[in-house]
Amino acid sequence: MLIDIFLPSFQFSEKHCITISAPPDIIMDVIINNDPSADKLTKILMKIREFPMKLYSFHRAKEIKEPFGFHSFLFLGSQESKEVTYGLIGKFWQFNFGLVSVSTPLEFQQFSNKGVAKLVMNFVITERNDNTSILSTETRVFCPDKKIVMLFSPYWYLIRLASGFIRRRILLQIKYIAEQKGSN
Repeated sequence: MLIDIFLPSFQFSEKHCITISAPPDIIMDVIINNDPSADKLTKILMKIREFPMKLYSFHRAKEIKEPFGFHSFLFLGSQESKEVTYGLIGKFWQFNFGLVSVSTPLEFQQFSNKGVAKLVMNFVITERNDNTSILSTETRVFCPDKKIVMLFSPYWYLIRLASGFIRRRILLQIKYIAEQKGSN
């Protein structure tokens, strides 16, 4: 699996899955072309997460950066109708996420900096014999040393419920769209 190639070792992980009555090719098309930020609850949760950054930026009279969202992730690769993987590097516990820009999957894979964490998220489609598919998503985070683990841990446990809620909403959104397309 691509997630194992891009982030074989990690300290934090969370998985979610859903059954979808649609073939893998339709589900993959929805994953690639879906905009999770269109969901109202996801927007609200992201605005709550960004509030400290906006308050800090306003107080410092700095320009507010583009809002964090799915577009912030780097597309790392896909296996036709089976898996798609995205990555992100940063100091996620900071107000501004401390994102590090990398432009290619190879650059992401080779990136090594003690001061930041690496995150990989994937979607995996497993076709079943009953004309359904299981869509799962896994998020992994690697912290290169104990200091980063200590900095990231409180953030992970603080945002984990909301982040998991967002991923489950994304799965439901994909299910709804894929099943609509699959029934046509």
